[in-house]
Order: sequence, then C-alpha cells, then structure tokens
Amino acid sequence: MNHYSEPHRAYHTMTHIRECLMQFDNVAEIAEHPDQLEAAIWFHDAVYDPKSDQNEEKSAESAYLSLTKCGVSSAIARKITNLILATRHDTTRMDNDEKLIADIDLCILGSQPQKFDEYETQIRREYHFVPDEDYQKGRSEILRYFIEREMIYQTDIFRVQYQTQARENIHCLLHRLNNQN
Repeated sequence: MNHYSEPHRAYHTMTHIRECLMQFDNVAEIAEHPDQLEAAIWFHDAVYDPKSDQNEEKSAESAYLSLTKCGVSSAIARKITNLILATRHDTTRMDNDEKLIADIDLCILGSQPQKFDEYETQIRREYHFVPDEDYQKGRSEILRYFIEREMIYQTDIFRVQYQTQARENIHCLLHRLNNQN
C-alpha cells in the first residue's frame, strides 16, 4: 500500500481509502460480498498516474496478481478486479457491489462545499502539469458527464444522502471553471 504515499498524489492517498472504508462500513450489510468489496476498496487506486487513462485497469491487474499470489482463488480475484473496474464510472450496467463501490468512490462529490473545494484543489495539484486552460476544459467535460447523468449515484442509499449536494457542488465548480477565462 506504499503506492498511496507517492509524491504525485494529493487526493488519491490513504486518506481517500480511509474515507471510502468509512463509507463502506455504513453499507457493508447491503453488500452481497462485503469482503470482496472491502478488498476492492483497498486496491482501487493502487496504481494512479494522472497522465494515464489506464489506472483502473492497472490497479485491477495489480490486485489480481497480489491476491492470487496470497492464495485467493482466481474466481474471487476476478470478482474483485471487476469491482475495481467499476470505479471507471463509465457504465450504469453493474451488479449491486459494483454500484456500491462506484458510489463509495464518488461520495466526495456530495460532500460539504468546503470539503469538496479541498478535493478539487487536490485534484488540480495532481494535474499540475496541465496548463490552466486545458485543465478547465478537461475537468469541465468530466464534471458535465456526471451532472448530465440522470443519477450521479447508482444506489438509493447514496442517492438520498449525496445526490442533491453533489449536483450543487458540480454546478458551482463548473461555474467557476467557466468563468476563469
């Protein structure tokens, strides 16, 4: 887990993992395979390179290799890798545990405005090498993807708790990004 201390990370650190694990504790009883879900949380950002679009795939691969090396069956390791891949947030066709990990990973979007702003500052720090104009454009595209979805969160429990605040946070950030030019 030393990966989470890499110097280029500002948000994707052990703090993010701890926050995800706290969210997991609140929903573990509705998970179909809570042990697999918890393992996936630990591994879901093991590989994080802001210049890559393959982080989830590489994290899943790392998890599979580590887990099978420790004696976890191939079938269970594959299920955990599928959970990790759900954090790409590119589909709504997921099973219950995949929806839970996707929502856990996105709970920061629905945090209180001050915490959300801190998150955005950390993300910007991770992408420090991207020129401001390019960052604003790329970040706006990502945020619009979430705001244009019918539901940001896949599960009722996260939707009820975070949906409204997430939409407000994203709208405010989009406004700021669009007015920085």
